[in-house]
Amino acid sequence: MKKVVIVGGGITGLSCAYYLNKAAGADVDITLVESSATLGGKIKTLIDPAGRTVEGGPDSVITTKPFGLQLFKELGLEDSIINPLTTKSFILNRGSLRSIPPDFMSMVPKDMMGFLKSDLFSIKGKLRLLCEKWIAPSRDPGDESLGAFVTRRCGAEISERFAEPLFAGIYASNADEISIRASFPHWKTMEEKYGSITAAALKQPAPPKPAPGARKYSAFISLKGGMQQLVGALQQQLTGIRTELNTRIERITRQPNGGYQLTTNTGAQYTADAVVLATPAYTSASILGEVAPEASSRLNAIPYASTMIVSLVYARSDVAHLPNATGFVVSANEQYSFTGCSWTSNKWADRTGDDELLVRCFYGKAGNEHILQQEDSAIGQLAVREINNVLNLGDAKAKAVYIQRWPKAMPQYFVGHLDRLADLEQHLKACANIYLVGAAYRGIGIPDCIKQGKEAAESILKA
Repeated sequence: MKKVVIVGGGITGLSCAYYLNKAAGADVDITLVESSATLGGKIKTLIDPAGRTVEGGPDSVITTKPFGLQLFKELGLEDSIINPLTTKSFILNRGSLRSIPPDFMSMVPKDMMGFLKSDLFSIKGKLRLLCEKWIAPSRDPGDESLGAFVTRRCGAEISERFAEPLFAGIYASNADEISIRASFPHWKTMEEKYGSITAAALKQPAPPKPAPGARKYSAFISLKGGMQQLVGALQQQLTGIRTELNTRIERITRQPNGGYQLTTNTGAQYTADAVVLATPAYTSASILGEVAPEASSRLNAIPYASTMIVSLVYARSDVAHLPNATGFVVSANEQYSFTGCSWTSNKWADRTGDDELLVRCFYGKAGNEHILQQEDSAIGQLAVREINNVLNLGDAKAKAVYIQRWPKAMPQYFVGHLDRLADLEQHLKACANIYLVGAAYRGIGIPDCIKQGKEAAESILKA
């Protein structure tokens, strides 16, 4: 019987365990090892005594990457899926909340009148974007930054006022450092295949019409009970899998038969024919230091940013004028510490009582993480002060404050990331049946991590 040890009980490790167990069942001995007291990693949902649903991590799954929605359905969660109540959102730019033009996420205006009326961009900036289809494609096959790509194709204003706060913000990074090929490869593919983003958009086939009676899903979906519901559903499917919590793997060594021995912080040992490291790159580096020192060195070179989510609860009467939108992201030139704010009560149903507004403020990005060193009381006061200033709430008080810190949680896909991964994988080849998966490699979102966990399970079964 093949023995598999999965290190890391976040969404990637859980997905790997689920798909491996589903396909192989009793034919594979699976052990899942997690260093903390709970499974789920960055997926953390708090149901507080007042009945509020407060997400300490991601609050949704994108559906344009299918692996999250597919897993929801496989786990029987389809009846719990909810669409957002609204999709309108803002960018805080030049001191004001400015609406993102309708259907503009691809940077190709689908609603031309809505785009032309937008006060987010100047007339010059709009005209520059409309010239994108005449900009010659780059002949350089190498990587470039998101900021350089968008500036080159769409103009500096679109890059600074749109791509930087919205897209670079997803990675808690800076647009001039983040790799276009690693973070948004479809745009580079559009340019290479069609010559421009605009030409590619015009040639895309219309999406297939849903079957009669089929349910429609928004670009982002969540679960009625919060994202922790996904973790709970996965745990229920791990029948027969040995799960070890509060256990940290410290090193891996080879065995004479070609397998591996894993040693924990308590001195306990596991043997394995295959090992899946679904841990942060720096943790995997420490574990692999003895068996794969060159790969370990390259894992340690993957940088991380620290982030934080501060959730605030206001009385609805204090924010009666709030627009019906999901929130806003903050342009880099604004004098605020947070990078964005999600108006959770406007976005998802039943997160708080009807007389309350729950908002989530996001702090921390590459090169701007000092804020996380402050005490909780100071951070709560800062978040209230910044939200009150943006929304003109005067001296309104928050009824409750929830703070979730994520130190060294966001891997940075700097320019050249995919080349560095190829080099890393080359040095790991000598260690057959050791798999590196998770947010540090080929996608940070939940669907990306589910995909990597599933692919690792499939590779193990093939091997």
